[in-house]
This record gives sequence, C-alpha cells and structure tokens, in this order.
Amino acid sequence: MKRTNRTSVEDEVTDEERHGIRDFVDSEKQERAQCAEAEARVADCIRSRETPILVAAKEIIEAGYKALAVKRHPDHGGSQEGMVTLNEAVQLLRMRVSR
Repeated sequence: MKRTNRTSVEDEVTDEERHGIRDFVDSEKQERAQCAEAEARVADCIRSRETPILVAAKEIIEAGYKALAVKRHPDHGGSQEGMVTLNEAVQLLRMRVSR
C-alpha cells in the first residue's frame, strides 16, 4: 500500500523541532563513538596487561611534559637548568609508572 499523504503528526513538527531532533541524534552518535573508542582502549590495555590507570598516568605525564617543555626550553625563554630538571623529573616518573 502506497502512502501519498503525511500524517497529521508529521505535519505538526516544526523545522526548529526537526533541527533539535537532528542535533540530539548527532550528539548521541558522537557519544556512542566516544564510548566505543574508550572501550577499545580499555580492551587494548587488558590485552597488553596494562591497567587503564597506568595508561592514563602515562598520557598525563606526556601532556604535562610537553606543556612544561615549551615554557622551560631555552629556545622559548627558559633555561638550560630548568630543562634538565624537567627531563630528569619526567624520566623518574616514567620509570615509576612503567614498573
């Protein structure tokens, strides 16, 4: 049976409501993709016998190192001593996390 007319409910939906529904569906898709990505990272951690906490710690160490290296690097107004201290501290943190 072929439909030729819209139902009265479909006629009553405004463009603003359609956009709101579309935005909601898009945000749900994005959230599901992020969850799937997080689940995949956890599965990778389990396979490699690393805990998600250790992986997160490594990511935090690397992000902090990059941010501080930009500030402390001699080419960016920092000092040689400051960069050496940062490198030693990061090396120590990396060793502790990798145990």
